[in-house]
Amino acid sequence: MDLAVAILIQVVNWPLAVLVAWRAAARRVPVVVGATVAALLAAAAVVAWDPTAEALFARLAVAAVQASLVLLLAIYPDGRPVPRWILVPAAAEIAIQVGNLISGLTWEQQAWWPAHFALTWGILLFGGQLHRYLSRSSVDGRERVQWPLLGLIVMILAFTLWSIAAAAGAVPYDATWFANLLLAIPAPAFAIGLLAPRIVRVDRMLRFVLHWGLWALAITTLAWALAQAMTGLPPTARAWTTAIVTSIVAVPAALGTRRLADLVVYGRRADALRTLEELGGRLEASLDPRQVPAAIVATVTEALGLGGAALRGNPLLEATTGDLATAGATASFPVRYQGELLATLDVAPRRGDRQLTAQDRAVIEQVCRQAAPALHGARVMGELIDARTRVVHAREEERKRLRRDLHDELAPTFAGLGLSAAAVEALARAGDDRARKAAAELVSGLHSATRQLRDVAYDLRPPVLDDRGLIAAIEDRVVTSEAVPAVRLEAPGERLELPAAVELAALRIVQEAVMNTRRHAAATVCTVRLVRDRRDLVVAVTDDGVGLPTRRREGVGLRSMRERAEELGGEFRISTARAGGTLVHVRLPLGASAGGREAAPDGTVAVP
Repeated sequence: MDLAVAILIQVVNWPLAVLVAWRAAARRVPVVVGATVAALLAAAAVVAWDPTAEALFARLAVAAVQASLVLLLAIYPDGRPVPRWILVPAAAEIAIQVGNLISGLTWEQQAWWPAHFALTWGILLFGGQLHRYLSRSSVDGRERVQWPLLGLIVMILAFTLWSIAAAAGAVPYDATWFANLLLAIPAPAFAIGLLAPRIVRVDRMLRFVLHWGLWALAITTLAWALAQAMTGLPPTARAWTTAIVTSIVAVPAALGTRRLADLVVYGRRADALRTLEELGGRLEASLDPRQVPAAIVATVTEALGLGGAALRGNPLLEATTGDLATAGATASFPVRYQGELLATLDVAPRRGDRQLTAQDRAVIEQVCRQAAPALHGARVMGELIDARTRVVHAREEERKRLRRDLHDELAPTFAGLGLSAAAVEALARAGDDRARKAAAELVSGLHSATRQLRDVAYDLRPPVLDDRGLIAAIEDRVVTSEAVPAVRLEAPGERLELPAAVELAALRIVQEAVMNTRRHAAATVCTVRLVRDRRDLVVAVTDDGVGLPTRRREGVGLRSMRERAEELGGEFRISTARAGGTLVHVRLPLGASAGGREAAPDGTVAVP
């Protein structure tokens, strides 16, 4: 045995054996650690006895390590044989190793000796370990099994590649030190799987080794087979042909081995890139933005094979797939866009699992990060559709009210006035003294009808806006009110020339904001500030009241102000003022009609 390999075994195996035994005494690892300790100590003790031995002691070390690893493969990680038939090849391999030692190492000289390794190790024992990994329902169990699986794959792939290279004459066939070095790999892998399975992301390591190890094995095997098939050709032609064929096969082989590695390591759990590609395809195929939340939860659930998923928080973004109520514990992932929490994605583990794997979490976090802009667009579209619906309903309600006012109030009034006018005419022709009284009643009725008509028109658009402008309308409707708190208006001294829609929206927003202050803020001072620049009218309403509640729901008043601003393409924001209280900040674009006007003298005053 090579001295360097012997030293490596001593450095690795003794500390690991002591650590595993100590954790077993503290009952922090299962009973199977006995076999792990035996595997570690058997190799280390025999090698320490005679580290440079090339015959009996070396063979004893190899036999001890192989027998211990076979036992570990059968009962790892919880001391139970899974599947049960794995005990058959395990017992057969231990019996073969014992028979070889009893025969004086003559069995390993037989032609069938290499083949029995392929049967007991490559197919049955390694296949049993792979079956245990794929059928393991516990996330912790899968993570523990991944470590010895990684060690065994590295050992088998390295040994196979070395054998192919030796058969091709690229490396020496007799390399005992290399074989002994490979045999030292699985035991530490078992120990790490028992003690610290999450020390690193072993799933990524396993996927990398499977992907590129199988690819290298396929390419090397193909090159060797081509070389053997073209022995009659000149060396140059053989080399070029081999290079061309392997180059053509290299890319498809890499894609195939990557897919196989994903299936082995993650099963239905795709990596983040393919999950995002699938999500992008679904979003592109969806014509209705309101289907975006459903597409996101469906992609996450199907790509990862989860028990269910649900988007919660915003009613416009809610979507559910699967049954989260019976799924047990769920994990929550925030979906944020530019710092704003749009929704929360609740995810249930796979059936039989109690938690998500690290890979699952990484994929879901990437999905949440990339899906946030789509959800933001879906929310904006949903709000736009809802706002348009409310506008239609509000318009019809307004028409209904106007019809009722005209029909129930003005129409009877004018009908009565018509009758009064006819009576006055008849009485006047007859010279009756009652004509004077009827005429007075007619005048009074006309005045009343005029007032009713003025009220209807005033509700549609206050005349003061057209007569004296926005500032005068706010002074007339808000500032001069005797309600508490008193309102202070800060605005330019002259009339602001504004589009009619902007004037009406600003007046309604100021009225609603001041009304909310008087109802809820308990304030002593309320300030309305108007600032006009070349492109926008900025309206700010501040108070020194109790401020916003911790948990605030947007009611009818706030929604009305927001919709009035957004209908004009403006912005609405409500927040806590710098000095306490509440700040309502609105920016209304003036549009092309007002874009060329000069700014007011104090149009550059900053809004708090």
